[in-house]
Amino acid sequence: MVVGIPKFFGTAGIRGRYLDIITPDLAFKLGLSYGTYLGHKGKVIVGHDVRLTSPLLKELITSGFIASGLDVYDVGLAPISVTGYTIKKLKLSGGVYVTASHNPPEDNGFKIFNSLSSELLTKEEEQLEDILLEGKFSYVEWNHVGKRGHVGFILKDYVEDLVNALRPDKVKYIPKIVVDAVNGAAGAYTPTVLRRLGVKVLALNTHPDGTFPSRMPEPRPDVLEPMMKIMDGAGYDMLYAHDGDGDRLAVLIRGKGFIKQDRVIALFAYHKLLDKKGYIVVSVDCGNAVKEVVESMGGKLVIYRLGKTYEKALELGLNNVLLAAEPWKFIDPKWGLWADGIYQATYLTKIIMEEGRPLHELLKQVPDYPQARISVFLDSNRFKYEIAGKAIEYLGSKAPPSATLIEIDGLRVNYEDNSWILVRPSGTEPKIRIYCESPKYDKVRSMVNEMVSVINKLAKERGVKTHVEGTILP
Repeated sequence: MVVGIPKFFGTAGIRGRYLDIITPDLAFKLGLSYGTYLGHKGKVIVGHDVRLTSPLLKELITSGFIASGLDVYDVGLAPISVTGYTIKKLKLSGGVYVTASHNPPEDNGFKIFNSLSSELLTKEEEQLEDILLEGKFSYVEWNHVGKRGHVGFILKDYVEDLVNALRPDKVKYIPKIVVDAVNGAAGAYTPTVLRRLGVKVLALNTHPDGTFPSRMPEPRPDVLEPMMKIMDGAGYDMLYAHDGDGDRLAVLIRGKGFIKQDRVIALFAYHKLLDKKGYIVVSVDCGNAVKEVVESMGGKLVIYRLGKTYEKALELGLNNVLLAAEPWKFIDPKWGLWADGIYQATYLTKIIMEEGRPLHELLKQVPDYPQARISVFLDSNRFKYEIAGKAIEYLGSKAPPSATLIEIDGLRVNYEDNSWILVRPSGTEPKIRIYCESPKYDKVRSMVNEMVSVINKLAKERGVKTHVEGTILP
């Protein structure tokens, strides 16, 4: 199978190693290109995460915007969710946030937003790529260059509007929550919002530091395992963990450990469907818990590509879509079309406080299956798509006639026994992802081991070294 190689845009924006894929020159030209795409007029927002290269790249893309005739509002260091929020609040033409999300500190990138407050649609990405790669960008004359302003007030507005939108109607239970902000952009926000709701919060790693000294920014189960001791020792009920820019949220429960993201999505879907029936849009790597909850509640489940669930939500009509989500990320169309880890943390807390029961009690109504989210890291990006293509071919060739194959993002094989496996190349890192689930733990382990072995063999044949990240959850 031939796996398409993207030009610039991956699963979520443009991302890669600084001075390799992401360069100062690219930042300036991207600003010029987006200004050209917008017709050399309009107002946009820029913001950035904590990475050491982010302020530099933000200044250069801002210069490109201004040189192309756009007025720029600079929100500075803030969570990525503030970008979409500001576009919606001030009715802007779009924006760019400088981030590499959960990638290591040497990476960086750009997430580009449109006037709808979502990240760019696929067709918009293609049009912008054409301008950028073909050098079709252009400058405006001296008397038409853009202006630069600051919107510091918007940060307070974001917090106020979020608290007002999700303040519990009634409080039956007050949880104690540890918030691990991984020295990222959400450190000043999630603890503040939760405290405004009356929650007792222990905030960790809230000071910004682009080297991420506390842990890797990806909030995976294996990375977060050491945090269990802190939560247990402090006697807190739960732990919320963000990534570097705050669009992701992972949840741990004292005595239970890491909660599979699919189950959190399923819980959200359950509560949304209590009030209204409609579509629940999820990415192709979501498990059976979401499917079973949505079907039992009379909702309609729609599966779509990773990183583009908002695109499907727009296609279906926002009045018909109750949520769009992928593991770690959550979009509530009532709030906006951007992934917002702070909103997700607040909404989950609201449910807990109103229901009057701790999260582990609420999750009893959500199915729980053994599951794996594994990444095979390649020491070279050169052969990633070739290796992924061969691995996908192997997976497809082994699928029995009774299996269902889904090819919207890599290859997912659904088996008759309610097991499934998905193999796809990462759109942002030199990794090949393996996701799988089964009613039986041993089958999950067997499926993972087989695919890891296949990928390792393919990599070795091409002189690529590998190591495996992630874990299998029972």
